[in-house]
Amino acid sequence: MNRIAPDTDLSSFTGKLVEQVCLGRHQLQIHFEDRLSIFIEGECSIGKTTNPLRSEDYISRGTEFARLLEQRVEGAEIVDDRTIKLQFSNGDALFVFDSNDQYESFQIQLPNQLVVV
Repeated sequence: MNRIAPDTDLSSFTGKLVEQVCLGRHQLQIHFEDRLSIFIEGECSIGKTTNPLRSEDYISRGTEFARLLEQRVEGAEIVDDRTIKLQFSNGDALFVFDSNDQYESFQIQLPNQLVVV
């Protein structure tokens, strides 16, 4: 599918509070202040380690994702053209991967742009 453009500006996530985490069988949604969102249908990882487990099993890892509620984003970056990283105030890091060449892996709702990867 599409790759992450190197000029994609993720700085609008910095300082934003996670207001809602929605879990589904095939999608994880994370909603932030000011109508910013990430919709994940591919692999992601969350944790305090440098190499947390990559998975598409959002439901069984729900308690890990729930830890993001009421946390602020301390940094958001493009790691490479297939990976983004959000660092949170509780020490967790969320990595979102473009893990499927045929289908969408995630969408990022920015203030004036929808990024589909």
